[in-house]
Amino acid sequence: MQLAITTAVISLFVFHAPTIKWVLANVWIYYVSIAALLVTMIALACCEGLRRKSPGNFILLAIFTACMSLVLGVTCAFFETWEVMLAVGITGEFLIEQDLNNNNYKL
Repeated sequence: MQLAITTAVISLFVFHAPTIKWVLANVWIYYVSIAALLVTMIALACCEGLRRKSPGNFILLAIFTACMSLVLGVTCAFFETWEVMLAVGITGEFLIEQDLNNNNYKL
């Protein structure tokens, strides 16, 4: 679910021209997302009660996913579409190779 949400947000920032223009004019959203991401990561790392109990951990996970999606989307808005697709392809190829490599070496 996280990957689907992140992909949808990145697609919006890469393919929707008004969104790209807005992001390039309002870079503050990147900094706000980074700050919220850091606060969420610290809360997940330091507050054991939040990460172990049910609605708190789901809320933090949703906030983390939203912030990470915004950070990645804003970052991708600064690049051309082919560059983003090249990065997706290289990452996918690397993950498939790692999976095949790990399946060959069972302990």
